[in-house]
Amino acid sequence: MAFLRVHFRTFIQATESEDKVRKALTFIVADAEKSEIRTEGHFGNSITIMEATISRNRDIKAFLKKLKGTGIIEEMLEKMDDRMDDNCNLHIRLSKDMAYEGQIVLADDRNIIDCSLKTGAYPANKENAMEAADIFLREIMDDAR
Repeated sequence: MAFLRVHFRTFIQATESEDKVRKALTFIVADAEKSEIRTEGHFGNSITIMEATISRNRDIKAFLKKLKGTGIIEEMLEKMDDRMDDNCNLHIRLSKDMAYEGQIVLADDRNIIDCSLKTGAYPANKENAMEAADIFLREIMDDAR
């Protein structure tokens, strides 16, 4: 397995519906356990940070299969060098609004669900992580099931 875990994070601003954001995150991560941290913004406004992590191979594969046909995997492959950090995490930003509507698309604004895929490459370096992620993502795309 090229990915060890997938971590998701989103912010609920005071002006947003918590139920809608929960529904959006649940659409993306299914039944993965979610956590919430309440904090304050610079001006005292309420902010809730919602996070979830999936780490079972079948759940990671199921998440990636949800991306098939959306163009996201192709985008990840095309811009792998820009999306992979030095800690071997592959990053994408999904639209929170579209997830609420039941669609998975890359975000084009700041209203996002941040998604970080931790690669399991050895030795752990960006080049090996990119190679492992590339191979695995192409397998997901080619998988007819």
